[in-house]
Amino acid sequence: MKNVKSKVEKFIIKILNILVITFWLLIVLVAIFLIINELIHLFHIYNQGFDKVIHTLLVIFIYIEIITMTKKYFEENYHFPKRYLIYIAITALARHIIGDMKHALFYSISLFILVLAFTIIVVANKKYNLKDWKKVIDDSITFLI
Repeated sequence: MKNVKSKVEKFIIKILNILVITFWLLIVLVAIFLIINELIHLFHIYNQGFDKVIHTLLVIFIYIEIITMTKKYFEENYHFPKRYLIYIAITALARHIIGDMKHALFYSISLFILVLAFTIIVVANKKYNLKDWKKVIDDSITFLI
């Protein structure tokens, strides 16, 4: 009975892993499609203003970060560094600051808090001479979540 339960659990885990890998690959394909779409859009708006070009470039950067995060997920044995989420959040806030000047103060304060938190973690870990400060950042973010 125990052996049958173990086989069923392994089978379910294998199916779930296949689903997770499939969804990660689907996310990468969608991100690649969106990057191509944004590049085409960039060529159409390159003379419409510097802020629109920067806005589009920041969107492309977000998609590239998602692809990088997916690559790290597979490289690090199905685990991705949570600091990539901070990078994506900082880029998204910068994009909103450029695109939405009505709420720029709110976005700027949010961006400042994110950068300050990241800086405190990095400086504190270097001060205490921790070798793997990137892992500490990920563990800190996991604790906060």
